[in-house]
Amino acid sequence: MSLFRCALLLIWAGACLSAFSTQAADSPLILSSDTQVLDNHFQILRDPSRTMTLADVRAHFEGFRPSKGRSSLHLGYTSDAIWLKFEVRSGEPFPAHRILNFEYAYLDDLKLYQVSDSGVSVMRSGYEVPVAERAMHHRRPAFPLVIPPDHDVTLYIRVVTNGSMTLDAWLSPVQTFYQFSYDMLLILAIYYGMLLALGLYNLFMFVVLQEKAFLFYACFALSFGVAVFSTNGLAPLYLWPEWGSGISRIIPSGFIMATLWAVVFARHFLNLHDYVPWLDRLLKGLIWVWWAMLALSLWVPVQDALKIMSLMGVSTAILMFSMGGIGIYKKVPAAGYFMVAWLCLFIGTTLVSIRNLGWIPSNFFTVFSMQMGSAIEMLLLSFGLASRFNTLKRQRSLAQEKLVNMLRLQEAILERRVSERTSALEKVRQQLEQRVVEDSLTGVMNRHGLQLKFAQLKARAPSFLAIVLIDLDGFKPINDRYGHETGDELLCLTAQRLSQCIDDKGIVARLGGDEFVVISTVFTDADDLQQWGQHLLRVIGEEALLSTGHTVEVKASMGVWLTRFVQTASLKEGLRCADQAMYQVKRSGKDGVVVTQDLDESTRPRCQ
Repeated sequence: MSLFRCALLLIWAGACLSAFSTQAADSPLILSSDTQVLDNHFQILRDPSRTMTLADVRAHFEGFRPSKGRSSLHLGYTSDAIWLKFEVRSGEPFPAHRILNFEYAYLDDLKLYQVSDSGVSVMRSGYEVPVAERAMHHRRPAFPLVIPPDHDVTLYIRVVTNGSMTLDAWLSPVQTFYQFSYDMLLILAIYYGMLLALGLYNLFMFVVLQEKAFLFYACFALSFGVAVFSTNGLAPLYLWPEWGSGISRIIPSGFIMATLWAVVFARHFLNLHDYVPWLDRLLKGLIWVWWAMLALSLWVPVQDALKIMSLMGVSTAILMFSMGGIGIYKKVPAAGYFMVAWLCLFIGTTLVSIRNLGWIPSNFFTVFSMQMGSAIEMLLLSFGLASRFNTLKRQRSLAQEKLVNMLRLQEAILERRVSERTSALEKVRQQLEQRVVEDSLTGVMNRHGLQLKFAQLKARAPSFLAIVLIDLDGFKPINDRYGHETGDELLCLTAQRLSQCIDDKGIVARLGGDEFVVISTVFTDADDLQQWGQHLLRVIGEEALLSTGHTVEVKASMGVWLTRFVQTASLKEGLRCADQAMYQVKRSGKDGVVVTQDLDESTRPRCQ
């Protein structure tokens, strides 16, 4: 008997809880002075036929089901018409003005029916609704509401869309709504300004340098920007406000076009034709597939085109990340930038795509994850383009002067046309200028920097000039035995020791490998120069305890060329003479100094 009573008690308690839950869902929302989230206040009704009218819905009130948080309002792709219902009550003694605002801008057509004692009023908004017919001039679906004092108002909202059915909404005071809208517009303006600047910047780089990677990147940035501009509801508001029906197709076509240009850009950026030929051939075929998908998106229904877009977005991001990993493995210039950049976009695109499929809830980060990821991705790709071009520039000495002139011209044009520069562009410029003259490993001058410093030195018209060519003896065995990390640290230590010996009285440069050059104008006598060379040998040959724990010692062969014919001397001639002197040391057993002089025109040696 006790078990039977317990069972009856549990059934009665469950019925009470159910009734209480239904009553709570049906109870009106009491207005407050703050923004109110409507996730738990909506009731939802599906209309698969899309034929139900307001009268049908009001008569079919038992078909409504209460929402259970944000997840229940994210229905993914559906062809049903969705009816939302909620009641609101104002406890204020005067009419309350509120704005009903939906978070997701890509909702095609919404009709709001406000039912009160005075009758029914109808408002319309949505992505495919012409701006002139919208309830508010806003990028998102928004409706102005006036709630009479001490009255219950019932709101019915019919939603039809080809995109993801994301129905998160707020009820906000008018001032709060506009303040939030202005803040969001500022964020979006910065984002789109960055996209436009990066697109035009790389387009200009293509015009100047005729490097196709810049053109493909500009096409990707601009097409991606147009697609995102449309997704956020700004394009229908400002670019084509009267188009109405059909503009929702721009979004899938725009994103598919962006993925197409991304694949084309990746193929050229990573120089796959030279580094990974089989992957280059594969991408050629995939590019034709992407063109076919773009054409298909213009023909199939918009919702199917959006599903193609989502799948292609994820697959393209995975493809880019895979190519970045292969590029790093093959030591492709700037492949690291490429992989990290596409990893950021991969994360953002994946979050948006699986949110559109209804697999994760909708919030600020999942809605705007693609914008945040793409902003980081495009900045990193700009850095990667600069790094890649620097590598090519070092390999092509004839293009160095052209690149510097181009950068100066670009800087002048940007100063005239742009009032503010982004910090990202400034970092790119600084990196380019620094890497032109400095050796990336040791921090001393590279060959190009040595040429520039030599020209500046000659312009001061010194009386004497000494060029010292230093080749480390025994470096290769150390490098082979302990590894490249130890070898690189030894090169950096040698450069540091030479710089400390020279201070600001000369020039230290690294030609490449284990060869260094020192230029000085303070010596006028071969004997003094011989003694100074021996001092350098002792400094270089000191034992060094490296961070790897190894104690190493290296010697050097040193050739020196001293001349008083500074104005007619050339760096090429001086290096050749110093090189011949150095090889005299090599032939005589290494670890020594040989000085050649060029002090008398009649006995001036000619280095062959």
